[in-house]
Amino acid sequence: MAIKAKTIEGFEPSNFSHSFFLDSNVWMYLIFPQHSTIAEKHIKNYSSLFEKIKKKDCIIFTDIIQISELVNLILRIEYKKYLKANSCRIEFKEFRMLDAGKKALMSAKTLIQIITKSATISSGVFSSEELKVMANDCDKADFNDVFFANFCQKKKAILVTHDFDFNALKVDLEVLSANENYL
Repeated sequence: MAIKAKTIEGFEPSNFSHSFFLDSNVWMYLIFPQHSTIAEKHIKNYSSLFEKIKKKDCIIFTDIIQISELVNLILRIEYKKYLKANSCRIEFKEFRMLDAGKKALMSAKTLIQIITKSATISSGVFSSEELKVMANDCDKADFNDVFFANFCQKKKAILVTHDFDFNALKVDLEVLSANENYL
C-alpha cells in the first residue's frame, strides 16, 4: 500500500475514469480563500484543476464528515477574526449567538450549498468494523484525514489535497497536490 502523488500542474482528468475527493483545505482555497502571497498561487492551481474537473463532468465526492469539518472551520476562522478585530475575549459559543456569529454561520451554509451543487454527497460507505479500524489508525493522522483517505480508496477517487499528513497513512491512494512536499 502506498501513496502515489502527482503534481496538479498539467494533470488532465478523464470523464470516464476519474472521480475526485477535494480535501477540505482545497475547498477552502476554492470557496473561502484566506488571501496571502503564498495562498494566491495555491488558489490559482487548485482553481485551474477544479475547472478542468468540472469541464470533464467528473464526479466529485463529499460526505457529511467533510461538511461538518468545513462548517466548523469557517466558524472558527470568523471567530478568530472577530476576537482580533474587537480586541476581546469571549467563548466560541458566545460568539455563535452574536450577530457576527450568525452571519458567519450563514456564510458557512451558503458555501456548503455551493459545494453540494458541485459534489455528490456519499454516505454509508463503511461498516462499523471498518470505522473501528479507522478510529484505531488516528495515531497516524487526524481522524478526518484517515476517514477521507479510506473513503477515497473505497470510492476509487483521487484525493486532491494540500495536506501532507496523508503521506503517513498506509493506504493505496492516488493524490494530486500543489504541495511540493509530496513531490
